[in-house]
Amino acid sequence: MTFQPAPAQAGLWTNPDWQPGDPGTFVVLIGVSAYPFLEGGTAPQRAPENYGLNQLAVSALTTYRLFEWLRKQYLYAPADSSPCQLAQCWLLLSPTPDEKALMAPDVLAHNLEPTYANCVRAMRGWRNSMQQLGNDDQAKQSRAVFFFSGHGLQVSHEEQILLPADYLDPANGGALNDALNMQQACLSLRELSVNNQFIFMDACRNDTPKLREQVIIGNGVFNQALAFRDNSECNQLLMYAAAAGKQTFGPPTVSEGISLFGQSLLSGLKAERNFALNRQGMPYAVEWVPLCRYVKATYNELLLFYKTTLKQNVVAAGNIVDFDAVVTHIIPTSTDGGLGMTESHPKITTSGLKLPAGTSPDALVYETYTDPLVGHDFYGRETVTALWDKARLYALNRQNLAEQPLAQSVQVQKVERTPDLMAYKVKFTMPDVDPGIYWLALSDTQTEYGVVLPFFIHSMLNAHFMVEFSITDHHTATFTIDGLQGGLSTESDYLLSDAARLWEKYEEFGAFKAAEDLDVNTLNQLVRGKVNNPMGALIGSIILMRVGRTDKLPRQWLENLFNWFPEYADTPVLLNEYLLRQPTSPDEDDETRRIAYQKRIEGCLLTMYERGLPVTGEVLSYAIRQASNLLSVSPDIAPNSGKPIDDTYDVLQVARQYFLPGGLFTAFVGQGDKLAGLRSRWYARG
Repeated sequence: MTFQPAPAQAGLWTNPDWQPGDPGTFVVLIGVSAYPFLEGGTAPQRAPENYGLNQLAVSALTTYRLFEWLRKQYLYAPADSSPCQLAQCWLLLSPTPDEKALMAPDVLAHNLEPTYANCVRAMRGWRNSMQQLGNDDQAKQSRAVFFFSGHGLQVSHEEQILLPADYLDPANGGALNDALNMQQACLSLRELSVNNQFIFMDACRNDTPKLREQVIIGNGVFNQALAFRDNSECNQLLMYAAAAGKQTFGPPTVSEGISLFGQSLLSGLKAERNFALNRQGMPYAVEWVPLCRYVKATYNELLLFYKTTLKQNVVAAGNIVDFDAVVTHIIPTSTDGGLGMTESHPKITTSGLKLPAGTSPDALVYETYTDPLVGHDFYGRETVTALWDKARLYALNRQNLAEQPLAQSVQVQKVERTPDLMAYKVKFTMPDVDPGIYWLALSDTQTEYGVVLPFFIHSMLNAHFMVEFSITDHHTATFTIDGLQGGLSTESDYLLSDAARLWEKYEEFGAFKAAEDLDVNTLNQLVRGKVNNPMGALIGSIILMRVGRTDKLPRQWLENLFNWFPEYADTPVLLNEYLLRQPTSPDEDDETRRIAYQKRIEGCLLTMYERGLPVTGEVLSYAIRQASNLLSVSPDIAPNSGKPIDDTYDVLQVARQYFLPGGLFTAFVGQGDKLAGLRSRWYARG
């Protein structure tokens, strides 16, 4: 056994052959199934409000299986350098009684409960161990691994919040922010000289209706990260078990295995079945991009075995420097190259998938009405008819800040079901209106949603828009939208359809696949065709930024995009994001870099807000993060002071509170008066 329990610290496992300061692989594994203070928990005093969060069945077991793989099979032994052995692993589990029965006694005896305080302490110990490596060469040879399985929610496209076992503990005042903000944590980890960092998050990326209007920030765990201190060689690779705004799945009992993401990931790490191993040298290599593709494909195969039409988009992201990074090595055990694995496939069962509450595949496929109303044949069900009958369109302009809806509404062209039958796609065009930015308002019986629609005459005249959403409850008296996103339809004309297909490829196959064929010529074609198409250029830029391929995204090209299309608030934010990712001069001291960093962000955000707020969701996420970073270097930011930069910071915090991740176009969710207030502040005052 490689790992042994550290005698003086519960949860910490160490390799006796590793010495502090030597290179190594440093790991944090957190698995939370039992949440004592949530619905169904075992605590004598549970949270009075659990926000729809309850117990999980297999998250702790999933994490335990990954720990077993680490201590029995993990290997990193590149042919051109010394092996990087396991060094330390912090293991924190909150298992159910059924899960405990499947865990080794030595693990249970040394377990550390993943409370908020323990998670923070373990992660800080993890970072400190890597920070204390003897020199840059030892750090560069080292590796960081983080895995979490449990409850999660997402505030913006990149801002994942992970919930510890004692979330909402009444003894701590039920604090909503006693949680782990992984975006902030990852930014801090980029300051380390450890070049290869692998972050896996097996948690939902949606929210609950009752949490939507709470300001959930979480804790970044480490000291505030400063982008000008980033290690430009840091290859930080993130894998999410679900796309933005979506949830992940697992069986409801341990008898049917671990989470679907966990099954798929472990199968790939073991190179089972048809995994595309790199066999060019010894040992064989499990590389990052093939692993991402395999996990997604296997996840969706498992869903098929569960007799469901659900589809899952496992998402890869991060600060990507090396697409070919090796996650683990495998040594074949037979002359014919066989891998000698005892399992030939992940555990597959044919029933028991945990679906969203109140739904089932049958309920979604077959719908009958005893008294159909006019229009239901077109929309397919009464709730969808009611939703679109109440749709309202607002103009976002400086003269009339969306106080009253327009007399015209969008013109619905087609309604169809998504391939997994879990959602609807409504495709529509704009009415005869002036060029500008519009806000489409939709309401269920509890909440209002807003989707921002850019409609600039030179590029969007023949645009076909699309809103995708799903609904729970099957009657018109009470229904709830439980997911919504807006984008372009591939039925748009000419270059806009190319842009829509590019985004569709991004959502379906991930940023890696979408970026493969993107280069400067493609981007120029998107923006300089017979019709100017900045939306296509924005989409291409977002995808390349998402996978860290700034080598394919010249600065001059982004500057041209910024100058040519002043109606887009997205372009200054994208340009600034690009500049923030460039290496800084080693000759400048921290204070010089801090001042330059502050001026750059302030200038970017002020220019952005003069143009309005970004119309694409991912760029709004960048702006929200840049505003947060600005606060770290400008502690004198004071919302409501009347200063332009303070007003800009404040409106981005409001946008963050109601922002709905997922989809191409920016979307929000909240009570009607709250969203009306946001509409009224779309542009800078004065």
